[in-house]
Amino acid sequence: PLCRETAASWVETHHEEGIEDELIAINLLFDNWDVLGLKGGAIKLFGRVEAFSIGELLNDRIALIHIEKANPDIRGLYQAINNEFIRHEFSEVEFINREEDMGLPGLRQAKESYNPDHFAEKYDAVYANEADNATGGK
Repeated sequence: PLCRETAASWVETHHEEGIEDELIAINLLFDNWDVLGLKGGAIKLFGRVEAFSIGELLNDRIALIHIEKANPDIRGLYQAINNEFIRHEFSEVEFINREEDMGLPGLRQAKESYNPDHFAEKYDAVYANEADNATGGK
């Protein structure tokens, strides 16, 4: 419940397009925690969750971090939750997949600061069915 409150508060302070969808996704992760086999970590300061992270073990070599939220007003908190979560939950894996940076320069810079082994190649796919091909896409 405290992490849900923190996520809702985080959404209220960020006025980006589609941010409410992110809150829906976070709540779906919490609602399906056991079924999805998720792990999480949080940092509480003075009784309030100021940072949390959610991830899962993909296989013996790779962990995937789905969500990482922290109070941006507390310097170093994003780095702390990142480090502590991985150290406590995924210390045995070779790679940590930090997911998409969505083209946000600050997020990409933060990910590059961890000296990644590599970046996955990205592709765009477009669905085309036979009816679209026969009519020239109309």
